[in-house]
Amino acid sequence: MRIGAGPLHAPAFEGGAARRALRAGVLVVAALLGAGAQACTGQLIAFRGLDGAFDSTAFERYALHAGMCSQVFGHDEVRQAVASIRFEEPYMLYGFSAGASSARRVIEHAVKTGRPRPVFVLTIAAARKADVDFRRFGVAFHNYYDSTSRGNKAPGTMLSGIDHFAMQQAVNRLLGVP
Repeated sequence: MRIGAGPLHAPAFEGGAARRALRAGVLVVAALLGAGAQACTGQLIAFRGLDGAFDSTAFERYALHAGMCSQVFGHDEVRQAVASIRFEEPYMLYGFSAGASSARRVIEHAVKTGRPRPVFVLTIAAARKADVDFRRFGVAFHNYYDSTSRGNKAPGTMLSGIDHFAMQQAVNRLLGVP
């Protein structure tokens, strides 16, 4: 069987018509890429804080900067998040406030079921008692803390004087996210 033959091959696109259609398609893709559209390099799964606390705009900017397709879940929607992960491709986790603990539960599920672990975890404003030290799982991570996190034993960066609900924007600025 030659390439292009088969049930989906349209005879009308043979020869010059096929070349013109291909050129038109390439131009459309190039225009989209030039307009900022890009293919995702993996998944970015995020978890909101209590009562849905979350800066969606800051998160979407981070996801776009990271080149990841994103999905957002409530802090108590770990099962739904795990079901949405395509484990055959790279994925990252992002937890804001109470959502930081949800990221850990996803990793624990991956370990328990023998699934791949995330390539990176970012937590922002995790609670003081949240266990966000992912070293024992062999997962790269960074935690950014605010005053609600004071006393958390996991390694991370304390951002003093930043309001809890402005932390996602502050972290974006630190990371050079436009």
